[in-house]
Amino acid sequence: MKITKYVCFDQEVEVDITVEEITQAINEEPDCMKNILYGLNNIGVFLKAIPDSSILKLTDSQRKMIREFITEQVARF
Repeated sequence: MKITKYVCFDQEVEVDITVEEITQAINEEPDCMKNILYGLNNIGVFLKAIPDSSILKLTDSQRKMIREFITEQVARF
């Protein structure tokens, strides 16, 4: 007798996605505004969740680099 059994499981994986791949996905999706807004909301939630104590652990040069990047992105919007 043969018994077929299906087993379902979850596996956590880490995936590296480049900026180019994200850009391509956004450009290929005709109705991507919902996804863009969802992603921006996630960025906001993530930034707000970073504790001040963690920010204080950054070096001056790390804070400067992050500040310059965020300022550059603000100018785009």
